[in-house]
Amino acid sequence: MKYLAKVHDDLEFARHCRAAFNGEIITEPIRAMLPPMYRRHPQLPGRVVVKDVCSCLAVECVESLVDPMTILVVRHPCAVAASWHQLNYDVDRHLEAIRTQPQLNQNFLQAFESVLKDARGFWAKIGAVWGAVYYVLFQQQKLRPKWRIVEHEAFCRNPVARFRDLFEVLDLKWTDTTEALLCESTKIDNRDPYKTQRISGNEPDKWQKLLNKQQINDVLKSVQPFGIPFYLS
Repeated sequence: MKYLAKVHDDLEFARHCRAAFNGEIITEPIRAMLPPMYRRHPQLPGRVVVKDVCSCLAVECVESLVDPMTILVVRHPCAVAASWHQLNYDVDRHLEAIRTQPQLNQNFLQAFESVLKDARGFWAKIGAVWGAVYYVLFQQQKLRPKWRIVEHEAFCRNPVARFRDLFEVLDLKWTDTTEALLCESTKIDNRDPYKTQRISGNEPDKWQKLLNKQQINDVLKSVQPFGIPFYLS
């Protein structure tokens, strides 16, 4: 999780960012992951929608490079914790990356130094990571009202209505094919964690069956100091 502000010296990130938002595929491993239809095109046609998790602390930089329409998706910290645990993500590496970036801490996180330093165990650490990331994003969003915040759980509970609203916001065309694809993908339970097909109605509260009371408490205790205005009850 690298923090990049408007002014930065990461030319490689800038190159990849501009290429991605221009529909260009400049990295062969990424091309190999795409459906065959897209592999034949050096540049993807039409408007480009980019979903990015790893660059969540570089949204300000992305905005300065390509000026996209920005949607911030917020998801319950315990759901994120359950997902990271299932995927065996290295929470220590991400927490250390947050703690050891001077500009990030100077600009946003000085008040939370002890929270980040004192987190012990996977669940407390992922809570601290979640809190820090969303604190930074929401502080940035206050200065950029065009950035929209949406809740993951709302899209799970009512996918057609919420995606239709989002398409309208993004000026994307909604079609019968779009709706059919969405309905199909939200009613299939694919156990592969890297696939997007899920029975969406089961997703919002699934973490409650995966975490015990102590784990939940550890996550939420680390989140609380950041004052994120979601999931307060």
